[in-house]
Amino acid sequence: MYEIFAKSISLIIKHGRKQFFNKRLFQINDLWKGGADMPRARLTFEEREWLEQVLEKNVDPMEICRQLGISTYQLQMEKKLGWMKKEKRYSAEKAQHALK
Repeated sequence: MYEIFAKSISLIIKHGRKQFFNKRLFQINDLWKGGADMPRARLTFEEREWLEQVLEKNVDPMEICRQLGISTYQLQMEKKLGWMKKEKRYSAEKAQHALK
């Protein structure tokens, strides 16, 4: 922890405060977006099948997010990805095939 703090201080001194925080902001944005990976690609097919079963049972979305380790926004995007309009339900297979 101390090394990270010391490195941050040295970067501020070397490059200036504004440039340091701009660089950190871009790093945070990359993490938020999942870097090079698509955020929705985080779930495995088994997790999507579990999600399909849990959504049928009307489990609290916050509990689903805690179990899967995703944000509520990612859950919302995952639901959109696998939503079947005619049957009005989430499909793990549809979500998985939408990624390919």
